[in-house]
Amino acid sequence: MIATAPGSYQHFLGCPGDWQPDCLRSWLQDPDGDGIYTFSTTSIPAGSYEVKAAINESWDENYGAGGVQNGANIQFTVASDCAETLFTYNAGTHVLTVSAGSGGGAPQPASVTIPGSFQSEVGCSDDWQPNCANTHLAYDSTDGVWQGTFNIPAGSYEYKAALNDSWDVNYGANAQLNGGNISLSLASPTAVKFYYDDSTHWVTSNKSSVIATAPGSYQHFLGCPGDWQPDCLRSWLEDPDGDGIYTFSTHAIPAGNYEVKAAI
Repeated sequence: MIATAPGSYQHFLGCPGDWQPDCLRSWLQDPDGDGIYTFSTTSIPAGSYEVKAAINESWDENYGAGGVQNGANIQFTVASDCAETLFTYNAGTHVLTVSAGSGGGAPQPASVTIPGSFQSEVGCSDDWQPNCANTHLAYDSTDGVWQGTFNIPAGSYEYKAALNDSWDVNYGANAQLNGGNISLSLASPTAVKFYYDDSTHWVTSNKSSVIATAPGSYQHFLGCPGDWQPDCLRSWLEDPDGDGIYTFSTHAIPAGNYEVKAAI
């Protein structure tokens, strides 16, 4: 018996598309012959998905929720990017279970604030307040990056990123814990967009750094809505040390031939 786990996530594995029972990148295997077929992956980005079990690379025999033949799709959620997701199919009961999120990355903070010397200009009661909601960033689950735009008057300012409305964990210049303040100079009133990546702890703005991405034919494997998307920050090129060299790396791209550009 050849069992696979076709579902709405398969394109992240390198399958030509989703819901493909003949794509063996989601092959459930039983090396010890005990009737329990499994496969695991760390290629599925955070999100909600559906899956079924299919037999012999076809929809002719398939099992859904509760092991029911031709049954409803099985829903599962991956809590964080790079989390291990384990699929287990019991050949006796036909039940497919999904254990998602074990061994994944650290959870996102409850909040990210941009405290700085500009906060009193945007409605906070004072400057350098890590708990002022007016300078909270919002987490973009598609990009995997915290972002926020604030209208700031002309002037010279400094800022950092503070987590969970406190100074207990904060990041400054060069993505350093308790690092130095980051400078911001505005010649005129400006809508400034701030960014914080919790995986690298880089905090910056579109007036402090170049915001560079690497759009290409591979981006859907990262969790972008599609390819060639310069605004998808899952391919964000970062420069935490400020040396002008922007980089990003990933293990999510399957073997194959791709194309890419740099976009600013």
